This record gives sequence, structure tokens and C-alpha cells, in this order.
Amino acid sequence: MAENQEEHEKSRQKGRSQPTTSAVSAATTAREQLTALLDRDIEQVVGIERNDDGWTVQIEVVETHRIPNSTDILGLYDVQVDRQGDLTGYRRGRRYSRGHGDDRAS
Repeated sequence: MAENQEEHEKSRQKGRSQPTTSAVSAATTAREQLTALLDRDIEQVVGIERNDDGWTVQIEVVETHRIPNSTDILGLYDVQVDRQGDLTGYRRGRRYSRGHGDDRAS
């Protein structure tokens, strides 16, 4: 029975197709479409990761402009782009002041 499950998993893995869109194309799509959806300024793409369905792109967005700009509020968004290069969803993960970015960096 365990062999049957192993064979099924191997078959399922082979059936998965790799994303047909490149990382650069996925990041560009995510950036352009998130800008259109949110009508806010994009700061930068900060990460991209391939997954089973395509790509997850992490993007910093200026949520609130302040003076001085070092106190702007930024949001970190996870944007999903499918294998064909279409945006399929997005979610804001967290918000933080520009001057207080990722404290986990070493």
C-alpha cells in the first residue's frame, strides 16, 4: 500500500508543469497590476519565489506619504502570479515605518 502511495506521489510530481513565465516577467506583472489595483506608489520588489502555481512576488508599497519621507508608512505585499503570467491574488502582510524596516536582517 505504501508503494502505491509513493507511485501516486511520483506521478503527481511529474504532472506538475513548471511556470512558463520568467521571474522577471512575473515581477513586472505583479508590480504593474498591483499599482493599478491599489493606486499607490510601489517602492520596490523585495523578493520572488517560485511555487507550485507560478510565482509569489513580495513588493513594498508606500501606504502613507509623510514629511519627512523617512517616516513614510510602507506595506509589504505578497502577490501571486500564475504560470501564464496573470495576477491571481495579493495580500498585505505587514506595515511599518520606512525608517524601521526589517529588523530581522543581520
